[in-house]
Amino acid sequence: MKTMTKIAFAMLAMMLTFTSCDPEDGIDGIDGIDGIDGKNGEQGIPGQNGNANVNVDVFELKSTDWQWNSFYGFSTSPSSFTEYYTRFYDRNIPSLTEDFITKEGIVLVYMQNSPLSSPLSYTPLPFVILNADQEYEYHYRYEIRKGKLRFHFFLSALRNNAVLPQLSTYNMPTAKFKVVVLTGTMKTDLTAAKIDINNLEAVHKFLKSADKNK
Repeated sequence: MKTMTKIAFAMLAMMLTFTSCDPEDGIDGIDGIDGIDGKNGEQGIPGQNGNANVNVDVFELKSTDWQWNSFYGFSTSPSSFTEYYTRFYDRNIPSLTEDFITKEGIVLVYMQNSPLSSPLSYTPLPFVILNADQEYEYHYRYEIRKGKLRFHFFLSALRNNAVLPQLSTYNMPTAKFKVVVLTGTMKTDLTAAKIDINNLEAVHKFLKSADKNK
C-alpha cells in the first residue's frame, strides 16, 4: 500500500513538472500611440549668385558722414610732396587683407557723377570737379589701407588769390560710390581680356558674363 502511494506521488510530481514546462500564451499588450509628426522647417532665403573673387560695395555718403581732418599728399619730386588737409571717410572692407595688398589685388572705385541727369553713370576716382567761378577744384580721392578704404575730399586753388570755402564746415553734397574688389583668377581674366577698368560699364558686363559661365 505504501509502495502504491509512493508511485502515485511520483507520477503526480512528474505531471506537475511537465505542466509547468508548457507555458500558456500571454495576453497581447496594447499597441503604443503613434508619435506626433514634426513640423517642416521654413524654407531658407535663396542665396545670391556671385563670384568668390569679386566683391562689390555700393553706398551713399552725406555731408555728416565725412570727418575732419586728415590729409592727402602728392609727390612732386623724389624728395618733396604737397599735402592737402581733407575731410575723410573710412569704409570698412574686410576683403582688403594683408594678403590681398601684398599680392596686388585690384580695387576699382567709382563715383556717381550725374545723379540727376544720369544716375547710372559712374566715373572712376580720382574725380575732380571745377567750381562755377573756376577759382578752385573739388577733389575726391582714396587710399587703400588694411581692412578699409579711406576716402578724401579737399579743395585746391587755381589762382593765388582764390578764396576757398571753410572745408571743416563745408556742406558737401550727397555722393554715391561703388567699390569693386577683384582677386585671384578674376583679376587675371580681367587683365587678359584687356578690359578698361576705368569703364565701369565694360567691367560690369565682363563680370556678369564671367558669373554666367561659372
